[in-house]
Amino acid sequence: MTAFIMLLLCVIVNYVAISSQYQSIQEQKFVALKPNHERLGNQLFQLASGFGIAKKLGRTLYYPLNEAKTLRCYLKLLTATFPRVSSIYRILPKKSIKQAEVEFAFDEHGHRTCCRYDDPSRLIGHPAKYLLLQMSFAQNARYFEEYLPEVRALFNFSSESREQGNRNLRRLNVGDATDFMCVHIRRTDFLDFGIGSDLNGTLKATRDIAARKEIDLMWLLIIIPSKTRGSLEETPGR
Repeated sequence: MTAFIMLLLCVIVNYVAISSQYQSIQEQKFVALKPNHERLGNQLFQLASGFGIAKKLGRTLYYPLNEAKTLRCYLKLLTATFPRVSSIYRILPKKSIKQAEVEFAFDEHGHRTCCRYDDPSRLIGHPAKYLLLQMSFAQNARYFEEYLPEVRALFNFSSESREQGNRNLRRLNVGDATDFMCVHIRRTDFLDFGIGSDLNGTLKATRDIAARKEIDLMWLLIIIPSKTRGSLEETPGR
């Protein structure tokens, strides 16, 4: 009799646990940023912004995809390079979910912008289970700056990526990757909009960051479009 009662209690406990988990899944809400199909740097920035927005709204980040092979490849590459990012998003088939679309980070003329900040807090009470933000790129650090420690942890390189980086550096007859910093600036497409990075200011800021991080060896490799002349500049040292 005692064994039967214990078995019955175990069944009840398991049932309650499974029911609670199912209810939690049913109540879970999601948010997506309008997918872009641009290059890897854009995907990385949008993933960080999406993480911050999802945290702010208490939702799970998702990608509404069907057969977007290019974007799937980018996400696969990002996950292989930064394994922890696989835990922050889900890929959901677009045809199987009902999404509520919301204009987000639009300008005063009703156009989507790449870099304007729109406070996600205004959407905290939105009733939709699947919320799709109609926005472009989400390239504004304010979306994730309050979660920077978590973002840094997410973008921690895999051991395979570190080994590959060290192999590449050894081919250049230099030490390991801890003495290097990579800086990505916008000097091509942004010039057409009159908002390209200032080269001299960027160099100064980069040297200041390197000094604060106590990076003894810094190589700056800056690609400058032909329209600004000086097609390639390599600046070793501090």
